[in-house]
Amino acid sequence: MGPYCPPLCFRPGQLRVVGNEAGIGDRWTPRELRTSFVSLMSHRGVSIEEIARLVGHASTRTTEIVYRRELRPVITTGAEIMDELFTGT
Repeated sequence: MGPYCPPLCFRPGQLRVVGNEAGIGDRWTPRELRTSFVSLMSHRGVSIEEIARLVGHASTRTTEIVYRRELRPVITTGAEIMDELFTGT
């Protein structure tokens, strides 16, 4: 997809185009994409330190505060639902 581009650099409507091209639809906001990313990474067992680095936070504290509901173990139920959606089981 190209180099990393923070959400603020998208022109109006560009995120819709990118979402459609990626096959995820055109109704996503940058915040929803980040939150989904954090949820999925946490569910797959990625460490909080790595998630913080990947989303551009200077410390894990910011990640824990902003995404406290998305991080394990709270995400377990939602992750199970996502697994069912993605695997069709």
